[in-house]
Amino acid sequence: MHFIARYGDEKIQGNPLGNPDTGWKSLPNKPITSLEYVLPYGDRLVLEGYEEYIHMVEAFQHMGHRPMISNLFLMGKKSGFVTSYRVTIFQSKKDDRYKVGDITVRRIEDGKEYRRSAVSGWRKGEGTK
Repeated sequence: MHFIARYGDEKIQGNPLGNPDTGWKSLPNKPITSLEYVLPYGDRLVLEGYEEYIHMVEAFQHMGHRPMISNLFLMGKKSGFVTSYRVTIFQSKKDDRYKVGDITVRRIEDGKEYRRSAVSGWRKGEGTK
């Protein structure tokens, strides 16, 4: 699983999920045309037409153990709102509300996109045409 940032005909593939460096910080400083995530069985989650984009990975770590990725996020910002796609990668308890593979979509005010707080690391998009 990895993200793909597209810049017109050019595409840059991020590192596989689990690599501490996803490759997000090393993307070129130019507007992204679309951002997609390749899911385990080849399905793709694609965002396009946003003013800004971000890809995030959420993990937890028990004392003395390696980090475990629980969720990944693809977000797009447009007109003061953020559309957030969260893919559940790991469920810590059998009775968790979200199961592995669930995709949750939320639309929230800019600045409250992750646990009611702003995140940094957004990349410019081409916006709407």
